Amino acid sequence: MAFRAEEMNPKDMTVVICGGGNAAHVLSVLCSSSSRKGLSAEDVRVLDIYSNEAEKWNEVVTCKFPDGTKMKSNLKIVSKDVEKVIPKSPCLVIFAVPGFAHEAYLRAIRPHLTDGSVIGAMPGEGAFDVAVHYVFENDKQWLESLNLKPLKYDIWAMDTLPWACRISEYGKSVDLLATKAYVDVAIYPPSRQDAIVKTLQNLLGGIELKPISNILAVTLGRFWHPIITYGYYRNRLPLEKELDAPPLFYESIDTFTAEKISAVSDEILEVKKTLLSRYPTMNLASVVHVKDWMLASYGEEIADKTNLQTMLNTNHGYLGLTHPTVEVEVDGKKAYMPNFKYRYLSEDIPFGLVVARGIAELADVKTPNIDEVIIWAQERLGKQYLSLNTVGGTVKGTRDMHETRCPQRYGFENLDEFIKANHYNDKHVYRDPSSSALLQ
Repeated sequence: MAFRAEEMNPKDMTVVICGGGNAAHVLSVLCSSSSRKGLSAEDVRVLDIYSNEAEKWNEVVTCKFPDGTKMKSNLKIVSKDVEKVIPKSPCLVIFAVPGFAHEAYLRAIRPHLTDGSVIGAMPGEGAFDVAVHYVFENDKQWLESLNLKPLKYDIWAMDTLPWACRISEYGKSVDLLATKAYVDVAIYPPSRQDAIVKTLQNLLGGIELKPISNILAVTLGRFWHPIITYGYYRNRLPLEKELDAPPLFYESIDTFTAEKISAVSDEILEVKKTLLSRYPTMNLASVVHVKDWMLASYGEEIADKTNLQTMLNTNHGYLGLTHPTVEVEVDGKKAYMPNFKYRYLSEDIPFGLVVARGIAELADVKTPNIDEVIIWAQERLGKQYLSLNTVGGTVKGTRDMHETRCPQRYGFENLDEFIKANHYNDKHVYRDPSSSALLQ
């Protein structure tokens, strides 16, 4: 694939927001508001391909901030008509949809994109870039059926959403509840890092974006949600029994769960070690143990730094957050049932742990702790992502492999092919976020 060489700044492009959820609503305001003169874009469009949601949008969306101030959008187009939304010139595409929807949007926009477009996701963990490469250049049969020529494009992926936000009235108003201090972002090719980071920071309201070493590092990120869910409910039988109140998510973490999070992190670091031994020039500097990440990210927000459990229990940023539940009525009283269909399992397993497990399988790294969590979670979801339903199975060829983004789902059967096809060891210079040094 030939990426563009010219230095076309993304801020001069049309901005296309894909999605209709909470984050898409905030993006529609921040990216287009005329009150942010010089920072917002003049041409912002929203593409919402599902059902008739686009028809419910106002072209003016109001965003309310924590301090009570408000900002209004200035959108050009809101539509499910892809041909109407995607311009005939390079554009900056921002995916703000769940992982399961990424491929549908990619296939929808690919025939209409022009050379020089920039494609990214927030969040973009779980091999978002692999899905982009597959749809844009590796699915030869599909591309040939549409007579699509090779496309020059750049990719970026954030490790998380920059904000906590909630729609107050669909298509009309949204509340921005809190903003993260910073968000990690990976960009390929890295020669485009400075231009894309600057543009995204302006569009997103000045939030700090920290460039990290490699998009693979985003994929090998943090997988807490399913582990914490497993840890809390592992011995609670029957699982269908109602709860008096939604249980605290982080504050209820016990020793077993903290040790399991740490053990999974150890297995990810073993994958990193194996990759670096095989590809010495690869930069995965940002893949660190969960405890180190907690200390670096939250620091003084943590009241008790004794161990990982106390760090998770006493992190001010996590206080009060609860396990996903569904409100029900039992004997005339309000009660709560565990919601295992929530994204903590339905997203973070097929587009998180299963992806890491697939990479580990290619690298021949054993992952008994990851396996344990996947086995428990896939039973809750009614899926089969790991064969044999026991530790040591395989992700290749399982019944629901096609619903994940593990490498095997895209036909990769050996590590070298996977690394090469997705440009993880290309000889480019990456900027290490922990220093000012440039790394090969």
